Amino acid sequence: MKLKAALYIRVSTEEQVENHSIPSQKERIEAFCKSQDWEIYDYFIDDGFSGKNLDRPAMQKLLSEAGEKKFDIVLIYRLDRFSRRALDVLRVVEEVFEPNQIFLKSATEPFDTSTIAGRMMLTMLVGFAQFERESIAERVKTNMLHKAAHGEWCGANQAPFGYKNMDKQLVIVQEEAAIVKEIFSMYASGNGLRTIAKNLNERGCRTRKGYMWSHTVIRNILVNPQYVGNMIWNRTERKGTKTIKRDKSEWIISKGNHDPIVDKKTFDAVQSILESRGKMSMREASSDYVLSGLVYCGQCGYKYRGWYKKAKKPGRKVRYYRCGGYNYYGISCKTPSIQTHELEEYVLQELEKLEQNESALWQAYKHFQERDLGKKETLTVALKETKQTLSSIGTRKQKWFDAFEQGALEANDLKERINQLNNEREKCEKRLVELEASMANIEAKEISIGHALESIKNVRQRWNSASVQEQKLLVRSIINKITIHSRENIEIEFYF
Repeated sequence: MKLKAALYIRVSTEEQVENHSIPSQKERIEAFCKSQDWEIYDYFIDDGFSGKNLDRPAMQKLLSEAGEKKFDIVLIYRLDRFSRRALDVLRVVEEVFEPNQIFLKSATEPFDTSTIAGRMMLTMLVGFAQFERESIAERVKTNMLHKAAHGEWCGANQAPFGYKNMDKQLVIVQEEAAIVKEIFSMYASGNGLRTIAKNLNERGCRTRKGYMWSHTVIRNILVNPQYVGNMIWNRTERKGTKTIKRDKSEWIISKGNHDPIVDKKTFDAVQSILESRGKMSMREASSDYVLSGLVYCGQCGYKYRGWYKKAKKPGRKVRYYRCGGYNYYGISCKTPSIQTHELEEYVLQELEKLEQNESALWQAYKHFQERDLGKKETLTVALKETKQTLSSIGTRKQKWFDAFEQGALEANDLKERINQLNNEREKCEKRLVELEASMANIEAKEISIGHALESIKNVRQRWNSASVQEQKLLVRSIINKITIHSRENIEIEFYF
C-alpha cells in the first residue's frame, strides 16, 4: 500500500518571488512525491501568511487531520515553509506527528523524522531557520532605529494625510495640509470630533482614498506628532497576532527632516483639550448633564451631581443638579438643588456677557498671560540650569576617570563618585521632564484659552447647534469651576 503524503505549501506576501511562489513549491514537492512513489493525500496551502507562528488556516487544518491519522507523511518544500520558530516545529513533531506515526519530510533538505539522524538534522536546520529570521528582523529593526533617530520616514509608502512620500522623505501636499490645519483649528475652537467630520463630509471633502471622514480618523490626525515635524517610532510591537503598545521610555522621538504643518503651540493646546476630555469620569463623559464635574457646593465642597425625578405628566422627567454631599453622604447641607436648564442658562448668559464686553475679555486674557509670564521666566531659568548641570556631569565623570588612570584615585573611590554622578543625572533628567511639562502646560493653556475666547463669539448660536459633548468641551475650555452658595449666589471661576 502506498504511503499517503499531505503536501504543505506556504508563502508570505513579501515572498511572492520565483523560488518561493506557490506554483514553484507545488511543482517541486509533487515531483519529489512522485519519485518516492507516494500517494498525494491533499494540498494544504497558506497563501500570504507569515511563518512566525502556526496561526494559519491550512496549518490548523493539517494539524487537525494529522490527529485523525489521515496521512503518513507531511511533505514540505523547505523547513522554513513549515515554520521559522524552532519550538513550533519540534513541538508539532513531538506532540502531533510522532504519536500518530506521521513523518515530516523536506523535498530540498536532508532530514527525515523517521530516523534518529534525521531528527537530529531537523533540530539543527530549524535552529538555523529561526536564527536567520531573528537576524533579518534585528537588521531591519536596527536600520529603522537608525532612520528614526535621524528623522527619516520609516513607514510604508503611504505617508500621513497632508504629506507624500518622496524618496523616504515627507513632503507637504498643500491641499491636504490646508484640511489638516482646519481640523486642528476647529478642535481647538471647541468643535467636537464628530462635528468636524460632519462639517468636512457636508462640504464634500474626502480622505485621500475617497472615504468619508469619521471621528476616529479625525482623532488620529489630532494626536499625530508628525504634523509638528517630529518622528516617533517603536511605539508598538507584535506579539503573536496582537499589537502591544510599548512603554513610553522605549519610544524613539526625534526631530524629523520634514516641514511641520501645525505649529507646536496649537498642537500642545489640542493635546491638552484631548487630555482634559479623557480625564472626565465615565459618568461625566457619558451623561447628558453639560456641567457635570464642574459644579461644587459652596457649603460642604462636594460636587453637584446630575439627577432626575419623574414629573407629574407621564413619561416626563425633571432634571436638576443636586449636592452630592447631601445626597450621597447625608451631610446636612442647605445649598439648593437647581434644575439643569436654569443653571445652564445662567452659565450661558455669563458667557454672553463676556462676549458683549470683548475689550474687557481680552484685557483679562492679557492679564492671565502676564500673570503666567513670571512662572515662565522662572521655568526658563530652571530649565537652563538643569540642562547645564546635565551637561557638566559628563565632564565631571571624565575628570574622575582621568584621575583614576593617573593613579590619583582608587577604584572604590571612582565607583562611589560615578554612582553619585549617575544618581545626580537621574534626578536632573526627571527634573528636566517635569520642568518641560510645566512649561508646555502653561503654553498650551494660553493658546487653549485664546481659542476658547474666540469660540464664544456668537456663543448662543454655537450653543444651540452644538451636541451635549461639544457644549461640555466649550465650558471646560474656559470655565474651571462653578460654586453654588445659594440660588442667588453662583460663582463662576474662569481660567483667566
